[in-house]
Amino acid sequence: MSVEDHQFMNIMDNNAFRDDKGSWVAPLPFKPLKQPLPDNRDLAQRRFNSLCKTLNKKPEQKKQFIEFIGNMVKNKHAEAAPPMEEGKERWYLPMFGVYHPQKPGKIRVVFDSSAEWKGVSLNKVLLSGPDLNNSFLGVLLRFRKEPIAVTADVEQMFYCFNVREDHCDYLRYMWFKDNNMDNEVIDYRMKVHVFGNTPSPSMSIYCMGRTAKEYEQKYGSEASQYILRNFYVDDGLTSLPTAVEAIALIQKSKAMLAESNLHLHKIASNSEQVMAALDEADKAKDLQNINLKSEIPPCQRSLGVSWDLETDSFNFKISAQKNDEYTRRGVLSVVNSLFDPLGLVSLITLQGKILVRKLSSGTVDWDAPLNPEYKEEWDSWKQSLVHMENLKITLEEISAARIVVVQAVQEETYLDEIACLKRRRPLPKTGTLRNLDPILGDDGLLRIGGRSENLEIDYNQKHPIILPADNHVATLIARYHHRRVAHQGRHITEGAIRSGGYWVIGRKRLVSTMIYKCVTCRKLRGKTATQKMADLPLDRITPSPPFTSVGIDVFGPWNVTSRRTRGGSANSKRWAVIFSCMSTRAVHIEVLETMTASSLINALRRFFALRGPARIIQSDRGTNFVGAVRELNLQIGTHDVKNFLQSKGCKWIFNPPHSSHMGGAWERMI
Repeated sequence: MSVEDHQFMNIMDNNAFRDDKGSWVAPLPFKPLKQPLPDNRDLAQRRFNSLCKTLNKKPEQKKQFIEFIGNMVKNKHAEAAPPMEEGKERWYLPMFGVYHPQKPGKIRVVFDSSAEWKGVSLNKVLLSGPDLNNSFLGVLLRFRKEPIAVTADVEQMFYCFNVREDHCDYLRYMWFKDNNMDNEVIDYRMKVHVFGNTPSPSMSIYCMGRTAKEYEQKYGSEASQYILRNFYVDDGLTSLPTAVEAIALIQKSKAMLAESNLHLHKIASNSEQVMAALDEADKAKDLQNINLKSEIPPCQRSLGVSWDLETDSFNFKISAQKNDEYTRRGVLSVVNSLFDPLGLVSLITLQGKILVRKLSSGTVDWDAPLNPEYKEEWDSWKQSLVHMENLKITLEEISAARIVVVQAVQEETYLDEIACLKRRRPLPKTGTLRNLDPILGDDGLLRIGGRSENLEIDYNQKHPIILPADNHVATLIARYHHRRVAHQGRHITEGAIRSGGYWVIGRKRLVSTMIYKCVTCRKLRGKTATQKMADLPLDRITPSPPFTSVGIDVFGPWNVTSRRTRGGSANSKRWAVIFSCMSTRAVHIEVLETMTASSLINALRRFFALRGPARIIQSDRGTNFVGAVRELNLQIGTHDVKNFLQSKGCKWIFNPPHSSHMGGAWERMI
């Protein structure tokens, strides 16, 4: 994360809280050096007048706009703004309405937080926050991993998170009093985080994640992981092995989110049992009050993908119209209308993009007619898109594709063995599969045989698929399972491949080579860099009498019996001071009876009397010496100690503060 991302997270960690009703309250995450915001009411007034003109020209949009604004106040997402305190900052947000292409009759009012006034906008002074979203592709792939699939949505997600009271005046807007366009225009302000603010997505995902973590113990890790790993903004997609597990997950997740007043709704599933267990109000709108046993359920859209519940397949809805103009703008509109995040029809979309490049070369004007030479080719490709609506991508088709790929690999390497098994002949004696007792499975794939037919485990584990290690497909499988086990070592990765239903001939070398080339593993297992040591200081290498230059440190204390009396014994503390010669590495130890200046001076006198005066004494400033004596009011720089050292012609040198890496030459002698 960047520095600003860390600043955003610190603001959320320290300031986001839940109010007495359980709802999350978070501040607007302003940048630390925020420039002052000018009064932009003139800008808001001009934009408001323009909005009113637009609405008066479009009666239906006007009606929907008024209804949306009214619901904001009704639901307490907004309020009439109170009078401003003198000198307090405020900011007005212009508004505009947007429509979703798939929901033409439903307007959403968005606030223009990027509107600038005097070079400043609200978004410019806010931290956008890190991208806390899960991988879009990862959510979609996990969605079709298991047979029972479920989609859900958090109702009005951004509006579920309140703005801290002192920041509400940065979210002011102009509208008619009592939501009546015949009344005067007054100031309103939002009480919740809004669409248009750059930090709103990160803030909402952060708070929802905090809810999942705080209530994991109460509702279980399954619900917590569903919210943390399988949501993309407000859309939650997941799949489970059984309908019972899916029902339990939905119930726990709904209850977990409800703790923070987040409502999980628009739930859809390919399982009739799951749908039957839901309240009608919690189902997707077009699935409410329909009999799934007798009626065909309508297709559901989530994350831009169309999902057919009846056939449990992905399909494509083509929005391109026949009257799209043959211009650069019209061509791009058609090509960009094909949303294929999983790459299921990449051959078709790639052909369209190549055509766009060919058609647009040399054309600058967006609305100028394109080269008529390619018009027939373009029309042919555009008409072929109609057939995509009949294309359904199901889980079974993906499994069939897997069989085709593996079969091609096996026939390339083990063609003779497969032919022998089909004709019920003995395998070649020189082959590598003879000892594996291979068989041909019901799907036509070459598998391990053995005597485990009666074992009640998964068929792929009982009879794993045989693959050669020198094929790229085996490498891809090894990489996949290596990532699944979080980059563990060779043995665990091999076990994961085996559990996944594959028996790779030569897997030991394959996995070892793959781990050696894995960037993540090289980082995790690589040797740390070692710092080259500096040259030894002069006092360590200059020939001199012992204890000419010494390092000093104090250690202890110990409890000792100082005297015995009739009533027992008197215990006292004793410390030791170590003098280590810097050139000969000799050691001298003296006892300190007390941690006082006089006791230290006596120890120095005894040392000098036995070893002769030292020219240089070195010590640290840490807890081993200076910190300990300072605590007992003993300062090495005191007058008594200085006078004594000067009388002996001795110099005391301290290590620099916070230099724990220095002084090892004498400290390690303790």
